[in-house]
Amino acid sequence: MAVPAVQQLAQVISQLPPLDQEFLYRRLERLLQPKLSPQVVVDFREKRFANGFRCPHCHGTHIHRHGKYKDRWRYRCVDCRKTFNDATASPLAGSHRDIATWLKYAKCMSQGMSIRRSAQEVGVSVPTAFYWRHKILTALRNLPKPSLTGIVEADETFFLDSQKGSRNLRRPARHSGAKAPLRGISHHQVCVLVARDRQTSTVSEVVGHGRVTAEQIGTALDGVLHDCVLCTDAASAYRTYANEKEIPLEALNARRGVKKRGIYHLGNVNGYHSRLKRWIRPFNGVSTKYLPNYLVWFQRIDSMHNIPRNVVANRLLDHSHTPMVFTTTKDLGCA
Repeated sequence: MAVPAVQQLAQVISQLPPLDQEFLYRRLERLLQPKLSPQVVVDFREKRFANGFRCPHCHGTHIHRHGKYKDRWRYRCVDCRKTFNDATASPLAGSHRDIATWLKYAKCMSQGMSIRRSAQEVGVSVPTAFYWRHKILTALRNLPKPSLTGIVEADETFFLDSQKGSRNLRRPARHSGAKAPLRGISHHQVCVLVARDRQTSTVSEVVGHGRVTAEQIGTALDGVLHDCVLCTDAASAYRTYANEKEIPLEALNARRGVKKRGIYHLGNVNGYHSRLKRWIRPFNGVSTKYLPNYLVWFQRIDSMHNIPRNVVANRLLDHSHTPMVFTTTKDLGCA
């Protein structure tokens, strides 16, 4: 196209309303986006089976090819006699969309888009966008927890209990934006425990309702603390847990004005709480049922905040295919 024609087109576009410009941009992006080459499929297979090509059903290694289905190679395990393809036991299992569409959806997730907007961007239905989101997040939750070493800051934050989308409420319905009926910390609030070391490795878990207990701390942190000093507030549950596990403890009593003792403080974990609350606010209330998925979602995005968005999207998708998971709509409460 000649340069004057391009300039004339740019002038016409600049005069369009912002919403029309955004619509035109999305249409052009879809039309001009090149098809992914078969090499992307090869890269996907290599990343997923980086530790060896194994059957997702029985983990056997005696495997041979078993034809093709819709341009996808199929394999058969000699041990269990079951067939599978590269996407079996992954979020892509059963999907009629190609990897390019999934990568585009992962890009929407890396930007924290809503389900409705993600569906519009990718060109799928809202239920499909919901299903894809939680398939990816459920897979990420199956990854091993990181090890926490050195000074480990641990503190809890709270979210109002939400039964959004439930047809059988355990309490009277609340209007959107309503507050808890009781002041302070109560069973109306969901407790999220966050532990974070100075290398920014983070573990965040929904541990229950109301104040945290030593047993709940153990459920969240057992097996992830190694050669560390636990730095917490003055809650007795942390002291009980530390004494039981023989972990050095530095308890800071903010009510008595002790917010820092030398190198010991809770600044990192409290900053994480603030970023989490700010990030989750646009979702307008996350159901408590799905809150663990959103915690692992934010944890992944926060750990890659200095990385370009397209790389974050690729890593989100790559990491979600590492564990073998068989997740259905029934498991996610979609059916």
